Amino acid sequence: MGDPKEDSAASQLAGITSDGKTPTEQNPWYVLATIAGEQQSSDGLDEDLQLKNRAYWNAWAGQHLSAEEKAGIKSASDRSILKDTPEWSEVEAEVTEVFAKRLSGLDLPIPAQGIYFQNVAFSAPVSFNGFYFPATADFRYATFSGVAFFPSATFSENADFADATFSRDAYFLHARFSGDARFFNATFSEYAFFNLATFSGVAIFLSATFSRDANFSEATFSGPTKFVMTKFLGRANFTDASFDAPCNFREAQFKVAYPDLEGTLLQAKTNISAEDDFWPKTGKQKTDPEWEDEPQTDKQAAQSCAHLRQNMAAQGLPEAAHFFFRREMTHRSRISRRWERPFYTLYRGVEYGYGVWQPVAGIIATWALGAGALWCWGCMSGWTAAGLSFSNIFRFFGFQRVHFEPGIINSLPFPLEVMTAVQTLVGFVLLFLLGLGLRNRFRLK
Repeated sequence: MGDPKEDSAASQLAGITSDGKTPTEQNPWYVLATIAGEQQSSDGLDEDLQLKNRAYWNAWAGQHLSAEEKAGIKSASDRSILKDTPEWSEVEAEVTEVFAKRLSGLDLPIPAQGIYFQNVAFSAPVSFNGFYFPATADFRYATFSGVAFFPSATFSENADFADATFSRDAYFLHARFSGDARFFNATFSEYAFFNLATFSGVAIFLSATFSRDANFSEATFSGPTKFVMTKFLGRANFTDASFDAPCNFREAQFKVAYPDLEGTLLQAKTNISAEDDFWPKTGKQKTDPEWEDEPQTDKQAAQSCAHLRQNMAAQGLPEAAHFFFRREMTHRSRISRRWERPFYTLYRGVEYGYGVWQPVAGIIATWALGAGALWCWGCMSGWTAAGLSFSNIFRFFGFQRVHFEPGIINSLPFPLEVMTAVQTLVGFVLLFLLGLGLRNRFRLK
């Protein structure tokens, strides 16, 4: 024998069509959510109608709660959701009558048995603004063709939006997720707003796609958070957000901008992929000809990279830390003063202290050019010119004093004397950069 709750829920969903989608008018929970009437305009919501629908829904959802329990149900903005909600006894007859007219043959759902919008196709704008969900809310595979409004919604248990599709803007501002929030493989075609939302359980955005900006500013993540393989095709705003538990951004793709992390509290065990494939290719944020949103500035990008660098360094991940350091320096070079830019250019040439082959190639080129000049204009044999060029680069080892008579160097023409001095200076810089690259790459103390 099956679970009575599951059997009851299954009977409520008898209207599923051959394409796997349930029209809204056949879903009992949609009928309850729009008991005062459905939204008609695609340009905006009828606020009076929205308030009436919320009052009826919350009266139904909170019918078994005590006055004390109702007072404790609050949105993320700490506003009481059920404060002005009528008692269920006051509206039960009216709601039951309207429900029977719109969906004959079915009884009113029982709040404790869950809310099932699985596979429902919302063809018009829908508002769950300030709605209280007393049990698991199942929106798996739901499609929202119009704007989806969930601001200040309170989910008392799990909220499952796995494989849901939001074709227009999705608003979850001030929403409170008391259980797990599952947005696995969800698609947000337009803007997604999770500003000031509270996630108390596990927040799962695994393989989700945000085609435009995703705003999580001032959101609170109390449980583990998973953005694994998530695609951020617009800007990802986590300004002033708080991650109190480990956050996993492994293989998350940030196509056009680095995540905005000003004031963000990243947990010490943040996991993020430090590989080129997952980050903006050039650092310039307006690379897509169809990109219409405000591009990220070099200053903002540098701050985000610095934030990630510090987090990686605190975890003892030097390679990941240096990855974000290199990208930070790229952006800082663009906003540097004119006289500073040659130094940034030199530093960039050796991967900001991570390169090894570049200094080696520079040393070989300096030696070869010096040897050629000494052989052509210094009247020396090839071996002597090669040896003197080498000793000029490594002068601090004292090779000149040991292997060459002072008269050889003193007899050089003035231009060659200048060249040997330049060789010494360039050699010192290149050797320093080589040592820095070896130290960073092989983590030498």
